[in-house]
Amino acid sequence: MLKYPLLFYFMLLVEGSVTGWALFRWKNSTYGQKFIILLLTGIFIVEILELWMAAQNIRNFWLIDLATLGECLILLSIFRNWKTSVRDKKIILVSGIAFVIIWVVAKWTFEPFNQMNIYTSTVARIIEISFAISILFDVLKDSHSSLKGDIRLWVSSAVIIYATGSLLLFALFVVMLKESPSVVKAIWPVNWVLMIVYYLLYARSISCRVPQKK
Repeated sequence: MLKYPLLFYFMLLVEGSVTGWALFRWKNSTYGQKFIILLLTGIFIVEILELWMAAQNIRNFWLIDLATLGECLILLSIFRNWKTSVRDKKIILVSGIAFVIIWVVAKWTFEPFNQMNIYTSTVARIIEISFAISILFDVLKDSHSSLKGDIRLWVSSAVIIYATGSLLLFALFVVMLKESPSVVKAIWPVNWVLMIVYYLLYARSISCRVPQKK
């Protein structure tokens, strides 16, 4: 008998398939695409480690904390690479440094490694959504860009959809956890659907062949 719903295993199948396909295309990938491949590989490895640790009854909050930090910094690096304005690049750099400081302070004070990363995860998602929207506007303003072939469109869309959905889901999770754990269990598969969409949009971005400025 399966321990988890079929949707969960389908999510892992999608993640593993996209990650393997992306790694196969590594040599032919652009600068930005290689960062995305690293991100997808890291997320998939974390998913497998979380699954193994859960089976061993090992607390994995610290792993989720590190994954949140790593994912945010990689995305900011990608967004900064796509910005042409020195001012915008500095804003993203400062935001990344500020988030690292907030993360470090949180882990050693009000949100240690043995607790859920409610606050740092929320801050990370807000930062990711903000800059993803900025990148999306850049794409829409670029009259020389082919939307379907522009990697920025697919990456920013993936981040906006997943980060917004998970942020709302996580907020509901925190509110409902004490009131109705059964409801939380019922709605959590939404996160797996978001992950599937996230990976498929990233897969589309890796197939793009429009060169991006460094």
